[in-house]
Amino acid sequence: MTIANVTAGTLITEAWGNSVADILNDQNVIESGSNSNGNYVKLGSGIMVQWNYVASQSYPALSSYGVLYIGTIVSVFPVAFVSPPAVTIGQAQWGTGAGWGAAFDTTSTQFNARIYDAYARSTTTDPFSWVAIGYWS
Repeated sequence: MTIANVTAGTLITEAWGNSVADILNDQNVIESGSNSNGNYVKLGSGIMVQWNYVASQSYPALSSYGVLYIGTIVSVFPVAFVSPPAVTIGQAQWGTGAGWGAAFDTTSTQFNARIYDAYARSTTTDPFSWVAIGYWS
C-alpha cells in the first residue's frame, strides 16, 4: 500500500486503496442520541461509544475494604450493546476527596461501579461519570 500526503479538503476515495477508504467510510455516524441514562453514538463499523456525566449522584462509601472504603453504583446503558463493552470510570469524587472507581459485573445493558476512597463517606451527592465502548452490531 502506498502512503500519500493529504492536504486539507482532499477527498478520500477508492483511489487511495480500498483499505483506507473502507476504514474511513465505516466510521460514519449511523445514529446518535441520549436519554436519562446517558449519551451514545453508533458508528458504521459496528462500534458504539456511550457516556454519561451525572453532576449529583448519591453513593455512600461506608463498607471497609482493607484500609479503604467502598461504595457501589449501578448504571444502565442508554442503549444495549450486543455483548458486554469495555467500561472506564471517569470522575468519582466525594467533595474534594481523592476517590476513584472501577467497573465490574458488566453486561450488555448495565454495569456496577465500585468507588474507592481513603475515608468513610456518608450519603452524599457528588459527580460521577463513565465511558463505555463496545459493539452495537
